[in-house]
Amino acid sequence: MEAGETMVETMRATPTQGIPTSNVTTVSSDTHEGIKQYYIQKIEELQLNVAEKSQNLRRLQAKRNELNAKGMLIIRLSLLQM
Repeated sequence: MEAGETMVETMRATPTQGIPTSNVTTVSSDTHEGIKQYYIQKIEELQLNVAEKSQNLRRLQAKRNELNAKGMLIIRLSLLQM
């Protein structure tokens, strides 16, 4: 995998021909391509999930910072009133 390249891009660029199979089972090219597409789809779904969770984390961190700032303001105002 090269710098800046995602796992999905790497898998799509990987040729499916010439991949050795075990001597117990022979996997057809169509089956191998189907499995490859399945994993590409799963990786894309998981990448989307990570992106959503990262966005949610940033939103929650911003909300926490906002609430902390309000709390500090209340503390400072109460100290001024004493």
